[in-house]
Amino acid sequence: MLSTVTRHRIRGLDPINSFIHSPRAPRLVLPSRGLRTVPQAQSRRKYTTVLVAVTAVASLAALTCYVSNTRRAVHIDDADSHKHEVEEAAESNEEEEPPKPYEPPMGFDDIPPLGYDRVFWQPESTRTLEEHLEAESRIFKVHLPCGVTRYDTSFVGPPKPITCYSSASFIELPTHYWVFFGIYDGHNGSRVSAYLSQNLRHSLVGTLSDLYSKHATLPDSHIYLGSRPESADYWSGFGLGRPYPPTEEFDAALKQAFLNSDKEIVEDVPERALEAAKRYYNNELHQENSLSYQEAAELVSRAHCGSSAIVAVYENDTRQLRMANTGDSRAVLGRRVVDDRGKEAYEVHVLTHEQTVPSGFVTGPVRRPQRHESTSLHAFGDGPWKWSKETQQQLSSAFPFIVSKERPFAKATAEPMITNIETQPGDFLVIANQGLWASLTNEEAVGLVALWLKKFGRFVYGNQPVEGGEGDDVYDAETSSMIKTLVRFPTSAHALLRKDVLDRSDLPVDHPPKDDTFMYRMWRIPKRFVLVDKNAAQHLVRNALGGADKDLTETLLTMQLPRAGRYWNDVSVQVVFFS
Repeated sequence: MLSTVTRHRIRGLDPINSFIHSPRAPRLVLPSRGLRTVPQAQSRRKYTTVLVAVTAVASLAALTCYVSNTRRAVHIDDADSHKHEVEEAAESNEEEEPPKPYEPPMGFDDIPPLGYDRVFWQPESTRTLEEHLEAESRIFKVHLPCGVTRYDTSFVGPPKPITCYSSASFIELPTHYWVFFGIYDGHNGSRVSAYLSQNLRHSLVGTLSDLYSKHATLPDSHIYLGSRPESADYWSGFGLGRPYPPTEEFDAALKQAFLNSDKEIVEDVPERALEAAKRYYNNELHQENSLSYQEAAELVSRAHCGSSAIVAVYENDTRQLRMANTGDSRAVLGRRVVDDRGKEAYEVHVLTHEQTVPSGFVTGPVRRPQRHESTSLHAFGDGPWKWSKETQQQLSSAFPFIVSKERPFAKATAEPMITNIETQPGDFLVIANQGLWASLTNEEAVGLVALWLKKFGRFVYGNQPVEGGEGDDVYDAETSSMIKTLVRFPTSAHALLRKDVLDRSDLPVDHPPKDDTFMYRMWRIPKRFVLVDKNAAQHLVRNALGGADKDLTETLLTMQLPRAGRYWNDVSVQVVFFS
């Protein structure tokens, strides 16, 4: 309750309130039709007064705060530092200066940037269609009495590190030549295919030399190793001269050369790598002529890569051609004949067939085994498919960042399939990896080269140089070969404008009833071919990647990974013309 003084103060300050509480104040009697009585009106006035007072106090407080902030802002505007900033801002508005480049702090370059293993976007290639096709295409005119007059090569692949290699070697012997051609298509990396392109020929030459030495019959007067070959009967011909080992032993020597090369890649690695890992984990000092842990890891990593290999071995004096194939490449031989109607045609001799390669290491539409199959696998490298369970466990413990603990379900081998054929004058050989045979049949490949010979055969078997080409004589001291190298022959614009579109029926071969290729079906276009390239291998590559549909060919060659891997694969081709 309020005290007497407080009530008197309230009465003095509020005469209306004093009048209301006075006992002498008259009381009004109002009708009861929804109207307020006198006590209700008095209570309403009281609440209204309190509300007005609170609102006034809040407004006064807000006004006081606003004035205070305004004075503070004016005080800051008067400061010298703020005036200097305002002047600089005004000057920058009058004459804008380019912003200074961002300078990273010291040592910023030492910090590795964040990145992803997968490239999500890449700029489109600036190469034209012809530049794509001609970049890795070569023509070699051979000026040796080796039975080969010319060979063409071509390679095209998606924009990624090259994993497919080719090689050619000419070994001059006292009485004849050994000629080697090969294509090595790698998977799960390029280390094995690159190794084979440089070293497999040496293994072949070594094993064949041992075989010929075994069958040589030298007279006692020429046992001395210093005798010159021309003064001895060793290389003078039949009988006591040139050795002619049996076909079975020749094939066995080729197989042994393949297995020896694979042994260096896979079987010799675990022992050396585990010794290096043992020294590393025991903190032993690195010894001279011994592998370091890093070098051992590189060997184990290389053994995980794999590669197919197809090699042609040709002897010019007997005209014997042997094909050794491990993996999914193929070789066919075309031979010109005259049919019953007197019309020129070409026979197709399939020399090799694709073999199953290890699954999980290759991308693209290649033949891969399933877990329920017992098909043997053929490839170089691919160590996990060849190591024993115990060896793989030891390597997995020593190199856990390389070797997977999951054991493959099948075994692989590098033993090749050997075929033999005697060539005839005018024959040609087509060697290619799986990328070509996914688009073209054996008959189509031979027929396309046959039509190409009708147009450009004078440049192959005659002395006429290729139009528009400039070449240099190249001497390979290691293989004693002299060849004419013609590099990057541009396809003339005139030829592209007047190109003739060819159908399968125009090819001078007998086609099988069923076409087992699938790339053209996947692209959903008919097979139609063109003849515009002066390089026979490039001619096959173009027709394997769209043929007459130039837009499709250009789209495929400019497509980026990983999309490109869904629509086409590397294509590597060698075309060899026998004289």
